[in-house]
Amino acid sequence: LLRTGKNASLDLEFENQTWVRLANSSELKVLKLEKNKDSQYQKFEILSGKVYAQVNKLGKSSEFSFVSGDKETEVRGTNFSVRFV
Repeated sequence: LLRTGKNASLDLEFENQTWVRLANSSELKVLKLEKNKDSQYQKFEILSGKVYAQVNKLGKSSEFSFVSGDKETEVRGTNFSVRFV
């Protein structure tokens, strides 16, 4: 579980130049981080607050996703943000 305070943020950067920024007063749970020879899997759950991400283009067998409440967002290469209230 990753948690930021009122005046803090947290950046996670991965080998493929993909990054995730957890905004202030936010909570993020890491559900899956896995890397194989030909693929990688990154899955997070936003428990509260806001997350920004830049996901570089992924291969067909790779996955990057966020769960927020009862919704799941999977991307293959884009910039986006997700907010959970």
